[in-house]
Amino acid sequence: MEEKKKVAVMFANGFEEIEALTVVDIIRRSNIECDMISIENKEVQGCHGVIVKADKIISDINKNEYTMIVLPGGLPGADNLRDCNELIEWIKVFANNPNKYVAAICAAPQVFAKAGIVKGKKVTSYPSSEFRKILNEAEYIDDVNQKVVADGNIITSRGPATAFPFAYRLVEILGGNAEMLKQGMLWNY
Repeated sequence: MEEKKKVAVMFANGFEEIEALTVVDIIRRSNIECDMISIENKEVQGCHGVIVKADKIISDINKNEYTMIVLPGGLPGADNLRDCNELIEWIKVFANNPNKYVAAICAAPQVFAKAGIVKGKKVTSYPSSEFRKILNEAEYIDDVNQKVVADGNIITSRGPATAFPFAYRLVEILGGNAEMLKQGMLWNY
């Protein structure tokens, strides 16, 4: 019997609202279980002042029950995720397991660089020289036509405007019906 898929979308103060909530919404619409997990407190404020209540706190979860970790960008949200040692250790474990996935968008791929999982991997991020420098051990993809880059079990994307294609790709990777979601949400309208 196939393992049930479960996604952890990580929240830290300063998260990018569009990236985080678009991913949560689209994954939940696909009927894949998705938890909003905070690295600190249940109440988390986004970089544009939107306050959300996380489902769980990282210290209170069984990390093994998840299939995928997703990191939204936003500043200082991505910096706060980067500085969470418990999250870094969790990412290392998942990156070394071919049946698990790690995904990050915008400023968040820097967390993967800190975790040491991008060497020789194809990745993208928010297109700034700062993030290119941080991701210097990776094969950085800077092609505007590649909104989402997947290399093995590491998935990255560019920023707020790519949140939809990023979320749809995550659904595809997890075995959900992204095409049906796209039609229902008028993505190709």
